[in-house]
Amino acid sequence: MNRFFTCCLIMLAACARGQHLPDRPTLVAADKIVLDSTFTAPVKSMPFDRHFILQFSVPGKADVLGFLLVPINKRKRKSVTRRDYRVYIRSITTNAEKRRDARGLMPYILFKDPATEHPFVHKEVETRFKGKKTEINLLVPPLDPHRDYLVRIYKSDTQMLDIYFGMNASLFSIVSSKGTVDTLAFNQLKQSYDKIEPKLFKKDDLFQFLSKVNCANDIPIRVDAPELQGQQQYFEMRFVFSKDSLTKQDVATLQKNRFLCIESDHIPKQISASMLFALASKQRIADAKGDVISFLQDSTTPYSLYLMISGYKRSLAQINTNPIPIKDTILTKLGTVKFLGNDPKKISWIFSDSTKECEADKETMANLKAINTNKLSLLQNPSISVLTAASNSILAGLASECPCKDAEVVNAGDREELLKVLGYFYDMPENYIPQTVSGYATLSNPYGLAPKDSTGRLTNIEMSLKSLVQLEGIIRRVPARTRDTLIIQNLKSVLAFVKKYRSIAESNRNKLKAYITAEDKLRTYYRNSVFPAEPDDITGVSSRVFNFMTDSKFKIVPDFGLVVISGLPDRAVVKDVVPYLGFNINFRSIDKDIPMSSVLNKHWTYFFSFIGGITLNSVAIPNRREDLFGNNSLMLGFGFRVNNYLKVIGGAVLYKTFSTNPLSDKKPLGASPFAGLSLDYELKELFGGIKNLLK
Repeated sequence: MNRFFTCCLIMLAACARGQHLPDRPTLVAADKIVLDSTFTAPVKSMPFDRHFILQFSVPGKADVLGFLLVPINKRKRKSVTRRDYRVYIRSITTNAEKRRDARGLMPYILFKDPATEHPFVHKEVETRFKGKKTEINLLVPPLDPHRDYLVRIYKSDTQMLDIYFGMNASLFSIVSSKGTVDTLAFNQLKQSYDKIEPKLFKKDDLFQFLSKVNCANDIPIRVDAPELQGQQQYFEMRFVFSKDSLTKQDVATLQKNRFLCIESDHIPKQISASMLFALASKQRIADAKGDVISFLQDSTTPYSLYLMISGYKRSLAQINTNPIPIKDTILTKLGTVKFLGNDPKKISWIFSDSTKECEADKETMANLKAINTNKLSLLQNPSISVLTAASNSILAGLASECPCKDAEVVNAGDREELLKVLGYFYDMPENYIPQTVSGYATLSNPYGLAPKDSTGRLTNIEMSLKSLVQLEGIIRRVPARTRDTLIIQNLKSVLAFVKKYRSIAESNRNKLKAYITAEDKLRTYYRNSVFPAEPDDITGVSSRVFNFMTDSKFKIVPDFGLVVISGLPDRAVVKDVVPYLGFNINFRSIDKDIPMSSVLNKHWTYFFSFIGGITLNSVAIPNRREDLFGNNSLMLGFGFRVNNYLKVIGGAVLYKTFSTNPLSDKKPLGASPFAGLSLDYELKELFGGIKNLLK
């Protein structure tokens, strides 16, 4: 027995090869597999149990937000299991409470429905636009072996995003002041908003759009009824103005022209008073008694604003399905409002109740302000030419002698650009200075195409600033060449103008940087929070493997170990400790290049395997049992994986027994249980070792 435990310890030590928790995978560290993006069926086996990068290209410019791996069957239809569902829910969040909410919104019966579109959960994506195509890198999470997957990428609609982003100026003018809404600005915003297809919004509408940016114009909504939270996909919200108290029955029986109805797939935490009153005025809404409300005139009596919420078991997308109403509804009083009517172009109001509780998105508001208030400064063309002919001639001569480090003209290209600037300063084109100081052109190329975005304008301003530095450097070299007082006087005025130009250009550069930063943050916010990504099935991948000796599902792996054989069924004692040589058949493929601890979402088949082999020593006992053939007996059983090479095994040893009938020479088959440890060997290692032993 001591020999057995000593051998076990030796094998455990030999097999402890770096079993550690994996670091967070990155696109840089993962192995890369490049696929031809034109194929439509799995043609190459992907790695399994490990992260890897899948690289392919799609035509045009694609803005990929994330991707989803959809298990499919041979007919390329979604084929998911309970385990897929658990992995999906775990991929959404690590928070247990949020997982429960996710399971409520996406039950398994809905998850496995082929028609259900799941939100993407994998966001590790890199895209590079190259020429007429986009190169996409996806960090694919570990796949199960022997399965086919559909790679579904989710792309944003850049055209709609541009329209949405262009609504910022109207939005800021609407929400920037408390208690008023500019009706003209609202109409412009509404027209832009109506151009966007409703299906493109993800849990968002105009109602919510205005509610996300400013507490000053928001009214909080509290919904405490659990029956209307998290389970329904459709809500009807009725906003009613009344001079008297109302009940649910009163609101439920009102005609449509006496309330503003907004449908949504969720109940917002706050509403925008600006949007609410503007829409109500456009609808010419009446109060509960039927009297038309004049939002642009003083109201002699304050209105109580009521909200009734009804839930329905129907998705907004299911237009042809009749909604099933929920019995319970909520009626709440949002506040008491009086319209002031002090501006014929603006709706003005005051709440007698406190409406300070709301969730302001201060960063969004700050970014909107940076975009709409950072107006660039202008500088007009001088009334007469800045440079005289004599000054221009001497400066051109000095520039022609460059490169010259003191003027920061370091190469021939800089020299040619500077000479162009000198020519334009002597004979300025129309609007030369205002165009260049605001970045629509450069000092060396005033007739070039105007940039399409703020980044291009910033680049132009930085190029013009470089030209001004070079111009200053050349002017400072003039006193060493001439004592002409007229030239010196002219160049002093040029330097003063250049200094003023530089000051305004640097200010515009800083404003544009702030603008671009704010624009990027807002676009990222809209891109990730407002629009749902359009799914696009790009290609299929497969973790199916076809080489029986290396990667097949029932992979045969030779092994060696020690087993303890019991004396059962006669006596429950250890009868023999013998080495054995055999093989195990894994119930699934195992990648031994990956530490066992780094394999995520392990299934039971990962741990178990079938064991077969022969004992290397005789287990015969005189007059009781005889080896099955020669000095060896057969072993059959199961193994449990401890790590990539070591298993705990158990099963039965088969041998011949002696008949209890002394007149019979038959030797029936007998069995005794065994337990032990086995060590996996690769075929080449095993056969090479045996070959060496036989030499």
